[in-house]
Amino acid sequence: MKYPFLVCFLYFNLTKDQEINLCLVGVGTLTVGVALYTAIILLRTLKQIKIQTDEAQFQSRATLAMNQYNIYYKELEIITSTFENMNFKKNMERRDLDLKTTFPLNFRQSLDYANGRNEKLCGLFTLFMIPDRHERTKHQETYFQHDVLLPLIRGYEHLLLFLNAIKNDRLLTDEYKSMFYEKIEYELLQSYLRICNYRFMYKDNDYDLSCFPEQWLDEFYKVNNFYINNNAFRYKDLAFYQRTM
Repeated sequence: MKYPFLVCFLYFNLTKDQEINLCLVGVGTLTVGVALYTAIILLRTLKQIKIQTDEAQFQSRATLAMNQYNIYYKELEIITSTFENMNFKKNMERRDLDLKTTFPLNFRQSLDYANGRNEKLCGLFTLFMIPDRHERTKHQETYFQHDVLLPLIRGYEHLLLFLNAIKNDRLLTDEYKSMFYEKIEYELLQSYLRICNYRFMYKDNDYDLSCFPEQWLDEFYKVNNFYINNNAFRYKDLAFYQRTM
């Protein structure tokens, strides 16, 4: 009890100036305490606002990405439908061509099989494989160039535009892009990637398309090059297509 009394005793023995200084110190201490408390509350408020803003931005980006994915998905359905409805036999019927005398039975069967099922294109390209590539005629090459290769190139041009749009889109997440790459590879490019990459004994390309104009082949291989250059393979890897017919 003597200590509070001593404090009071000392206070009453202070001069006027000392009392004023002591009051100023107390007021200053209180002001600093209030300022610190206010700063802490403000920092907490700002942190909470940032968390809420980040969450809102994340939700907004997620919504935009999903909307963008749905838009691209509808476009991909149109592209897929184009490939599925590609009918090489109709193209052939436009030409003054006798199927039985121009092409062997296995090619005609592959032609029928490929119509509307263009994930099964390998059968058409066997005409350009070792060792059969030396047995095809110029007439066969001309037909194949204009009635098989050209329609495919036009389809792959559209597909390449779509793939580049997916790659460069800033709204789509990497997960969405990966989903598109895998879907396209699995549903549309199984035979195509084999034709472009299959190697016999890892030395020579087993499909020899060198009889066609170089510009056409450059266009034909562009989708394949996209998958290689961007490491876009998701269903299988490049080595799989190099060793699998």
